[in-house]
Amino acid sequence: MLPKKTFSQLFVPSTMLVSLLIGFCAGVLAMISVSTFKADFLESEDIKKTLLGLAASGYMGTDFIEGFMKKQMPTN
Repeated sequence: MLPKKTFSQLFVPSTMLVSLLIGFCAGVLAMISVSTFKADFLESEDIKKTLLGLAASGYMGTDFIEGFMKKQMPTN
C-alpha cells in the first residue's frame, strides 16, 4: 500500500506560481495576436468566446512549455 501524503507534501507553491506566470504570458501573447486594438473590443458580442479562447490558449501554452522543459532540462 502506498504511503499517504498530506496536501502540504504534494502542493509546491513555487511550481504553482511559475505555472501561473507562464499561463499569464501565454495568454497575453494570445491576446496580442488576436486583438484588433479597437476601442470597442470589450463591447463586442464575441467577448465571451474570445476570453474563453484566451484562457484555453494560456492553459495549453503553459502545458506545452512545462512539458517541453521537463523533457529538455537535465535531471539530477
